[in-house]
Amino acid sequence: MKIKLPLIGIIACLLAVFSFAEKDANTSMSYYQIVLDSNRVLADSTLRSLFSDTSSSEYKALKSLEGIVFRDSESLLNYGFNSYVSLSNICADTGSVSKKKGKRSSHRCTDRYWQNTQDSLRDTSKFPKLVDALMVRKNDLDTSVAVKWSGKDCGCSHKDELDGDVFGIYPFWYAKDLKWVDFEGITRLAYYGLKIDDKGKLFMPFGNLALPYLDKNKNYEFVNNAHRHFVKLDWIVYKDDWNDLDSLNSFFASLTEEINQLLNKKINSLWQRVVNAFTFYADEYENRGDGVIIYFKNYPKTDMATDVFKSFFSQLQEKLIRKNKNVLVNIMMDRADLADEMKRHKKSQENRGIYSYENIAELFALSENGKRMSKRQVKNELNNRLFVVVDEPVSRGKRFIMDGLNQHLDGVDRRKLLQAIVPVLWLDRMQWNQLPKDAMYYVDSYYGMGIAPYVTDVNAADTTCDIDGNPGACMIQHFENDEGKNERQGSIAMFVCKHRWLFRFMNVIAFFVAVAALVGYFVSYRLEDYFNNHLLYLLGIVVVPSTIMMIIISNFDPAVSAISGIFGMLPIFILLLVIVAILLLQVERKTDVPKRFKK
Repeated sequence: MKIKLPLIGIIACLLAVFSFAEKDANTSMSYYQIVLDSNRVLADSTLRSLFSDTSSSEYKALKSLEGIVFRDSESLLNYGFNSYVSLSNICADTGSVSKKKGKRSSHRCTDRYWQNTQDSLRDTSKFPKLVDALMVRKNDLDTSVAVKWSGKDCGCSHKDELDGDVFGIYPFWYAKDLKWVDFEGITRLAYYGLKIDDKGKLFMPFGNLALPYLDKNKNYEFVNNAHRHFVKLDWIVYKDDWNDLDSLNSFFASLTEEINQLLNKKINSLWQRVVNAFTFYADEYENRGDGVIIYFKNYPKTDMATDVFKSFFSQLQEKLIRKNKNVLVNIMMDRADLADEMKRHKKSQENRGIYSYENIAELFALSENGKRMSKRQVKNELNNRLFVVVDEPVSRGKRFIMDGLNQHLDGVDRRKLLQAIVPVLWLDRMQWNQLPKDAMYYVDSYYGMGIAPYVTDVNAADTTCDIDGNPGACMIQHFENDEGKNERQGSIAMFVCKHRWLFRFMNVIAFFVAVAALVGYFVSYRLEDYFNNHLLYLLGIVVVPSTIMMIIISNFDPAVSAISGIFGMLPIFILLLVIVAILLLQVERKTDVPKRFKK
C-alpha cells in the first residue's frame, strides 16, 4: 500500500498534465512570427544557402517579416510573398513599370499580373519552405494578464464626425504589453479573439472558458472603459478546425447560447443604471458586448453545412435582437476566400459554401428595395456587416475587394451588399505612409472601414500618423467627414464625456429644482411674496443652473449633442417662457393697484 499510493498520485498528476495540454491545444489561440535562426534551416542545404545569402531577395523578404506579429500562418506566408515579389523586382508594388535584371520590364504590374506572379512562385519557389522552417507559433499569455487600455488617456469617439463606422481591431496578443487605444479615431472596437471549441463553447485566447472568466469585474472592465469613451465593443469569435465535430446542429445550438450570454449581460455600474433610469438620457452602453463578428476559416463547403450555417445565423440574430435591437451580427472573412477567382484566372464554378457574396447577401438584413443609403443611415440602421480582411499590400487590396464584388453581383444586389462591406486593413505597422495616400479611395468607395491592429505604444506621438505614431491620428486626419474639424478633444470635453452620467444627473436635478421653485411660487403665498420682493433669486434658481447644465450637456455629452439645437434647448425655452409669464403677471398686478393722489 505504501508503494501504490505514490504511484496513483504520480499517474493522476500525469493525466492532469496531459489533459491540460490537450485542452490548451484545442482551445487556446496562437500568433506567429519569423525568427531568423540559422539552426532551424540547417537540415536542408538548399534552404541553408538561401538563408545565408544576405543579399538575396529571399533573405531580405524574411528580414522584412522580423518583428511583425501575424494572426495565422497563412497571413504570414501571404505577407512574405508580397515582400518577396516586390524585392525580387519581378513586380513592383507601386503599379508602375518595374525593372528586371537591369532592364525595363515589358510587364506593367497590374493586379492580375501581381496575383499570377505570386501563384507561380508558390509552385516553383523554395521560399514557402523557408518561411515554414523559420516560422514560430507562440502563445505566451496567462490568466493573470487582463486587457488594459489605460496606458494613456484620450477623449471620446468622434462618432458623428467620422465618415461612416470605423472599426478598430484589438488582437489578443497585445494584452501582455502596455498599450493604449485612441478611442477618438473609431466608432467601434472589436476584440480578437475568442476561440470556439468543438462543443460550441467560447474560450479566452489562453485557454480558459470565456464566460466564467469574463464574469469577474477586473476581466471585463476594459469593455466599460470603451463604453465610457462612447465606443461600442464587438467580440470576434474564431474557429478554423472542423474535423472533430460530432454534429453541426448541436455545435451551433451551444454557440448561440454562449454568444447570447456573452453579449447580453449588463455590466455597467449601479450608478450608471440609476442615472439611466432617473434621467431621459439613457444610452445603449450597458451590456458586455454590442455585437459579434463570426470569423470561420476552412468551414465545410457542402450544401448541408451551408444550410445549417444560414439557419444558425438567422436564429442567432433573432435571439440577440430581441434583447438589443441595435446589436450587430457580423461575418468576417479573408479576401482570398471570397475572391478565389483571382487565383484561378476565371470565376470559380465550384461550390464555395458560405464564402460567396451571393450567400452573404441572402443572410444579411440589407436595405429594402436596394435604396441608396447615406453613411449615417448605414451606421444607424444596418444590423449586419461583412468584414473583408485585407493584408498588405493594402493598396492592391482596396481594388481586389471591389473587383471580387463586381464579378459576383450586379445591380441592386451589388449596391445592397456594398453598403454592408467593411474592408479591414491588417497593417504591418511599417508602411503608414501609404495609408494617407489610399484614404480618399476608402472614404469614397465604402460605407465603413476597419483597421488592425488598432493599438498604440504609450510613448508614441499622439498626433502623428506614422510608423512610430498613432493609428487614431490617421483616422482623425483622413477619415472624418465634412463636419469634422481634424482636432483632438479638449480637456473639458474629455472630462465631461467620460463622466457624462454625473452631468446628466446634475442636469435633471437642476430642472427639478427649477420646477419645484415655480410650483412653490404659484402654490405658496409666502414663497410668492418672497420672490415678488426678490425676483432675481427666482431667476437665479430657475434659469441659471438649468441653462448652464443644459449647455454643458448639449455640447459635450455625445449622446445628447446629436439632438442639440432648438430641440435640445427646448427645456430652457420652456423655463424662459414661464419666467416671462411671471414677469408679465407682476407688471399686470402692479397696474391693477389703485394709486393715491396727493391733494
